[in-house]
Amino acid sequence: MTETATKNRYSFDDKNHIHILDGRPLKGTTTVIREVLPAPLVWYGSGQACKTMGWYDRKKGRVNFLPEVDGLPILTGVFDKVKKMTVWEYLDFLDKAYSAHDDYKNKRSGEGKETHAIVEWAIKEAIKNNDGFLQSEKYEDAQIERFAVWGRRKKFLFSEAHVYSEKLWLGGALDFVYADNGFYIGDLKTSKSIYESQFIQTGMYDAQQLENGFFTSFGERIGNPLEIKGYTIVNLQPKGDVKTLVFYDTATLRNFAKNITDMHTMLRSIKAFLEARN
Repeated sequence: MTETATKNRYSFDDKNHIHILDGRPLKGTTTVIREVLPAPLVWYGSGQACKTMGWYDRKKGRVNFLPEVDGLPILTGVFDKVKKMTVWEYLDFLDKAYSAHDDYKNKRSGEGKETHAIVEWAIKEAIKNNDGFLQSEKYEDAQIERFAVWGRRKKFLFSEAHVYSEKLWLGGALDFVYADNGFYIGDLKTSKSIYESQFIQTGMYDAQQLENGFFTSFGERIGNPLEIKGYTIVNLQPKGDVKTLVFYDTATLRNFAKNITDMHTMLRSIKAFLEARN
C-alpha cells in the first residue's frame, strides 16, 4: 500500500480522544488495556480512604498516634476532630474518605500530564534543532534534566507519534522512539512502579507501527515501519531516582497485541449480551 493511498486515512480527535480510520473510531490502545487488565487498586483505594480517617501507613509503622482505641490506632488530630462533629459533618467527612482515592488519582494524573508535556517539548526541540539529541547543557527544568541524564546519548526519532492497525482495528500515540544500537519504543511513566501492562502497551504500539509506520495526529506519515529491538519504560517521578527497564522479547508482545484485542472484543460482546437481558 502506497503512502498516497494511506495518507490521511487516519486522524486523531484530540477533544474526544478518539483515533479514527476512514471516518470510523478505532479502539484505543490504553482503553483496551484498561478494560481487559484493570489496575489492581482495591487495597490501594481502600488505603487512601482509611488514611483520610486517620489510618496509618503500614509500611512506615505507627508513629504520632494516640493509644489504640478499640484495638485500632487513631491519628490524634483526626480523632479529636471526629469527636466534635455533628452527624451531618461526619457524613461529609465519610464522603471525603470515599472519594479520597479518586481525588488522589486525579492529582497524580495532572502531575503526570505536566511531566509528559515538558519532556515531550525537550524531545521535539532535540529532533528539530539537534539531530535528535538532547542538549548537552543542563536543563533548567529539574524533571527534564532528570530525564536527560538517561537520554542524552540517545538519538530521538519521534515524539508523540501516532500509530494504527487496520487488522486489529486499533489506534494509539506512543511517547517516543529512539536509536541506541537499534531502535526502541519508549514510554514515559510517572507511576510508583513499572508494571506489566506498560510493556504490553509498547508491544501493542509496535504491532501497529510495523503494519503502517508512524503518523502525525492529522494522518501525515512521518516514518516507515521500523524493526524494534526493545521496549523501554522510563519511570520518572517528582521525587526519587529515575528507573528504566528494557524488555527485549518484542515478538511475543507483538503477538499478544492480537490476543488482547480479541479478548477486548469478546468482553464487550458479553457485556452487551448481559445489558440486553438485564
